[in-house]
Amino acid sequence: MKTAVLPFNAVQESSAPLARQLAGYISEIVRGAGAEDVQALSLMGQQEQEGQVRYIQVNRSTELNTAEEVAPLYQDTTLDLVIDGLISYEEDGKGFLTLRWFDRGAEEPKQQETFEWESGKMIDSLYAAIKAVAKTFSVELPQEQGTVVGLFGTENSEAYYKFLTGFDTVQYIERSQGMVSLDYDVNAGMTLLNEASEADLGWEAPMLALLQLTRLAGSTGLATADDVHRVMMRMKENLPADPRVEFALGEFFMAAGDFSSAADSFEEAGKMNPDEAIIFSRLGTAQMNAGMPVNAERSLRKAVDLEPEGEKTSLDLLAGVLNATGRTHEIRGLWKEQIDKNPQYAEAYNFYARSFFQSGDDQKGIEVLNEALKIVDDTATIKRFYAPILRDKEEYDQAMDFFEDAIDEFPGDVQLKMDYVETLSAAGRNFEAPDVLKEILNLTTDQNVRAHAQAWLIEIEQPQRIEVIAKAQELAQKEDWEGALKELTPLKAWLADYWKLWAALAGMHNRAGHYEEAEVASKKLLDLYPGCEPGLGELCTAFAGQGKNEEAYNFMRQVLGAMPTSLSAAINFAVAAKHAGHNMDKSIEAALAQIE
Repeated sequence: MKTAVLPFNAVQESSAPLARQLAGYISEIVRGAGAEDVQALSLMGQQEQEGQVRYIQVNRSTELNTAEEVAPLYQDTTLDLVIDGLISYEEDGKGFLTLRWFDRGAEEPKQQETFEWESGKMIDSLYAAIKAVAKTFSVELPQEQGTVVGLFGTENSEAYYKFLTGFDTVQYIERSQGMVSLDYDVNAGMTLLNEASEADLGWEAPMLALLQLTRLAGSTGLATADDVHRVMMRMKENLPADPRVEFALGEFFMAAGDFSSAADSFEEAGKMNPDEAIIFSRLGTAQMNAGMPVNAERSLRKAVDLEPEGEKTSLDLLAGVLNATGRTHEIRGLWKEQIDKNPQYAEAYNFYARSFFQSGDDQKGIEVLNEALKIVDDTATIKRFYAPILRDKEEYDQAMDFFEDAIDEFPGDVQLKMDYVETLSAAGRNFEAPDVLKEILNLTTDQNVRAHAQAWLIEIEQPQRIEVIAKAQELAQKEDWEGALKELTPLKAWLADYWKLWAALAGMHNRAGHYEEAEVASKKLLDLYPGCEPGLGELCTAFAGQGKNEEAYNFMRQVLGAMPTSLSAAINFAVAAKHAGHNMDKSIEAALAQIE
């Protein structure tokens, strides 16, 4: 029975996150129990804010859906059943969850049940609601989920409420790819998850969700480094013996460029869990960056010892340490030893061959790869490495053959396909590239990769318009900004997805003193290509030209949170802070340290 579970509605706005998450959780549980055709629907709206499309989470109403609102769900679908619901609370904290079941074409629900609970005692009623939905599909919960604790992981209603509400923040960021509403408070979600963890320290789910949220908040710049650090230190106080928390803290310090603190955290994690290879691999990386090569070598050798045969990923890091300390001659032996132990270890042949290429012995490197193709079963991994080498030697036919074999084996490898497009271009076969570029655009959500793929596609398919941009750049070299802009402006309608056009417009408008237009172009550029560091400078220049110094400061603070090791971001943040009159704080000190 194909079923859609709608996001539950909520009478009170404060209950909207709980309502959304409950619908998804109930669906997941009954699907896991055997009702495979049950799916939760997720509703998100779009809203333009400051020139960017952002996403907002949606609950359909503050009351039960009408039959007219449910009926369209059956159009152009094969749904048999729709389940919806409503959560409400009274002033004394008493709560209610009403569930309804609609058969296809029915104007009234065939079943309606309300589950209620006293203030702070929600979890037993939710358990009863899940069992009622499972009964619809004649499935029973697995034995391990036969109790409240077995199903939810906790019997603490307060902890569960805060966990689901906080986890709504995690899912919002993931589904919107960081493009949340500008007024959304990510810190509130982190606080709720921390409080959920504190309410039941033996329950892992809030801690794991909080670790995920701190990574998301930091990488997207939706929370400052200080906010993330404060949350993680509170988590460490609550769970001082959990290596996962200490490891996550190490990752935080690594992203912030504080390698000494990162090494301390990874070392603590290693003491708690001495059998986890990744801890010692990251410890070695942090130690090397902190200027401790002897310690780094020791940690990485331990990581290699802990890694399974055929998956010695830390060996490449160890090779980097040996190279940096003048012991390049030892690297080759590391990989030869792995090949002797496991002749089917394809990646080891690639690294062994690379050691010859790096020393200038290309002939020996090629001999290693050719021999590997005769020995290993996983030839696609060898060909993936070998193909760009053949391209660089202008042996295009064999390179393309190898790329195509590798793509057959790794069809979702975006970088592999980008390398293949480069080879097609070098071989004078641009006419074959558009299909591959379109595959890349369908495969990846990474905006930076998409920006380059889209630009490449446009340059191949619309060369005449690209010539106009070249002409405008010639005028710009003569400082004829107005003439250049006259050439470029009509292209905005035709090349709206071409980041290089917006980069040119942003720069030329700034040079011409058109700061409002430069701001619009810079924002469009960064929307298409978030990693375009010159675009940060153009936007800050546009802000400064309009006297928007505080806006520039807030923008760059967010960018630096997402790109903590970017020199360009650090420079622009420090300059924006100075123009806005901000006193020195940890964030600005970190930015200046990057510049130095």
